[in-house]
Amino acid sequence: MITVCGRSGLRDLGSRLLRWRAPAWTYVVALVVPLSIAVGTAALVASAGGTVPVGQLMSLPGALAYLGFGIGLFLLTEEAGWRGALLPRVQHGVGPAAASLIIGVLWAVWHLPLVANPAEHDRGLPVGPFLILIVATSVLVTGLVNAAGGSVVVAAVFHASFDACYSYVGVVGPEHTMVIVAAVVTTAAAAALMLATRGRLFLTDEPSP
Repeated sequence: MITVCGRSGLRDLGSRLLRWRAPAWTYVVALVVPLSIAVGTAALVASAGGTVPVGQLMSLPGALAYLGFGIGLFLLTEEAGWRGALLPRVQHGVGPAAASLIIGVLWAVWHLPLVANPAEHDRGLPVGPFLILIVATSVLVTGLVNAAGGSVVVAAVFHASFDACYSYVGVVGPEHTMVIVAAVVTTAAAAALMLATRGRLFLTDEPSP
């Protein structure tokens, strides 16, 4: 049952934040998919003669530390909002595919200030590919969260892995070809997931609130 506001809404959000008992494979996917996209992007760029700035933005020890720290950070901040509070309610109304795109656009706009912030790794990134990357990633996270029974913990693991891997490999660095290729790869993965699940993204029917 999906509740919208008040104490029931807070209890629903709290249960999703604490729902760590999810299929083990969803945790593996949450860690491996961002890594695979980052490595695949690097391989494609390198094979075309491009520069792959591995370790320039973040060292490997730094990325591993960020991964551990980021899980808790994103669980209690961004993912509590995007996948904890917003996703179950939006996809209940418009379906998981449309919900993923709507939340993806909001998530992307939320991150736009990072592109203009000189203190951030994302500064100067081409806006179009960056937005496409975030929206496509939203589709992948929706499928993962639904497969994990609504667990926001799994979403936080994915988010931390996403940031750590992309920073270490240099997807969001000064070589803009990296983010362009990553956007294409992620969009292809999102489209494949949409087709494989017929747009349901592993959502099981829930009773009306």
